[in-house]
Amino acid sequence: MKKTANNYDFLLNPFSIKLLHLFSESTKNFEKRNGYILGGNNYEILSSQEKYFSNVFRIQNDISHIFEQLRHIRIYVRRYPLKEYYMNQGITQLDYIQYHIEALIHKIHTIQEIMKLLINEVYKLELLPQDCSWKNLTKKISITEEPMTLITRYADIFANIIRVRHLNSHRGYYKDTDKEKIELNYGLTLYKVEQDGYSLDEEFKKMIPLKYAEYFMKQHKKEKLKLIDEVLMLINDSLKKFLISLESPFDSKLKEIKA
Repeated sequence: MKKTANNYDFLLNPFSIKLLHLFSESTKNFEKRNGYILGGNNYEILSSQEKYFSNVFRIQNDISHIFEQLRHIRIYVRRYPLKEYYMNQGITQLDYIQYHIEALIHKIHTIQEIMKLLINEVYKLELLPQDCSWKNLTKKISITEEPMTLITRYADIFANIIRVRHLNSHRGYYKDTDKEKIELNYGLTLYKVEQDGYSLDEEFKKMIPLKYAEYFMKQHKKEKLKLIDEVLMLINDSLKKFLISLESPFDSKLKEIKA
C-alpha cells in the first residue's frame, strides 16, 4: 500500500511520543511561572530537564519539517501548473521536474545532518552545530552505539544520491540521461526555442511532433514519482528506527539531569 500524508509513521515511536508528552506537560500553565514575559524569550525559566528535552524536541521537529517538505516535492512533481506560462518563460516540464528533484537530493542529505545534531543533543556532547561533523561525533561517541550505526546505514542507503548532492552543490553538476534524450532525440529543445520566436520547419514537426516529447515526459514524470515514493518510504523507515534507538540514551541523560 502506498503511504500517504497520514500514514508515514516515523513519529509514532516510544521516544517521540514520550518527547511530545514531556514538552506538552511543560507548557501547561507556563505563563504563570515567575519571570514569564509575554512574547519574550522565556528559556531561562525552564528547569534543566525542560531545557534538555525542549532542545531535543526542537531538533526532532526540524527533521519532521524536512520530511514534510519532501512530501511536498511529490505534490509539485505530480502537477505541472500554468503550463503555458512556464513554457513562455522557457521552463519545460522537464526543467520543472529537475528543479524539484535537485531539491529532493539536497533534503535527503539535510536529514542526515540533522540526525547528527540530534545525537549531539540527546547525548549532550556539547558540540556546536557547525562542528557537528561525523569526524567530531566519533571522537565523543563510539560508532558502535546504535544511533551511530543507523546514521551509517542511512548514509549507505542514500550513498549515490548524497554523492550527486555534493557534485551539485560544489560543481553545479546534474546529469539525467532520460531528460537529455527527450530534449535532444525528441526535439523538445527545439520546441522550447520556438517560444522565443524561432519558427520550426514544418517538415521537422511532421517528422518529430511535439506529442512524442510529451509522451516521454509523461513517462519521465512517472519514474520520478516512483523514485520519490521509494525515497519517502526508505526515509520513514530509517527515521523510525533511528528515533527508537535514541530512547535509552535520552532516558539516561534525563535521569542524570534530574539527579
